[in-house]
Order: sequence, then C-alpha cells, then structure tokens
Amino acid sequence: MDTLLFTHGHPDHFSPERLMQYLRYRTVRQVVLPVMEPQHWEILQPFLEERRIQWTLLTARMQTADFQIPGGTVIRPYFTRHIDKAFWNMPHGCYLISFGEKHVLLTADVDYTIETFEQISCVHINAAFVNPLFSMHFEPEHF
Repeated sequence: MDTLLFTHGHPDHFSPERLMQYLRYRTVRQVVLPVMEPQHWEILQPFLEERRIQWTLLTARMQTADFQIPGGTVIRPYFTRHIDKAFWNMPHGCYLISFGEKHVLLTADVDYTIETFEQISCVHINAAFVNPLFSMHFEPEHF
C-alpha cells in the first residue's frame, strides 16, 4: 500500500486504533489523516514517526495541495461540508484521483445538497464513489 486516504474523523470512516493495528502488519508510505481529538493524535503521531510514515492532516488549507504517488497518480483533496448540518463543523474532504487522463472522485459523506464541486467542474469524471446510503436521498436534479 502506498497511500491511505481518510475523509473525516467519524468512527465509521477513521479509527486511530484500527489504523495503528493495520500499520503494525502493513507497509505504507504515506497517510492523509482527518483532524482528530488531541489524545488520539498524541498516540498516533509518534507511532507514524517511529515507522517513518509520511503524514498530512486533511484541512481546508490543503485544497491546492496535490499528492504525487509513484507511477504518475495525482491525488487532490477538496475540503467539503459533511452531509448532516449537525456535522458541518466536522472537517470533511473529498478526493480527486487522477491517472493520466482518467479521473476518479471519492465523495465520502459530502453534502451533495450544497456542494457544487465548482473547483473540478472542468474535469471529466470517469468514475465516482459515493456513499450508497445517500443515494436514496437524491433528487433528480442532483444526478
């Protein structure tokens, strides 16, 4: 595994404990981490540094930062709102993954009712991974 991407810190998407368990048995070059509770970060950061795993926190400041992966893959994170207003304060990201002329969009728990994806509107998306639970809430104009 070269790169692990996490979209946000909800336990159904990210667990510092599960990540450390995974990394005890797998080699990973880099991880993009969600913002997390300080007590989790105090445990995870030394663990990653001991294993010399590059890490980056997914924040709104990253919107112009691309990650290069060996072999020509480019990952661009986008800071977006979480679907539920109750979680709008939860930092949340989507990813555009590009392989040459092919582009895959990972949306996680994005709020599709307000996000326009204007920053990638000129990119032809070849595939998009969406949360299947949200598809029952789509109105025709959102497809």
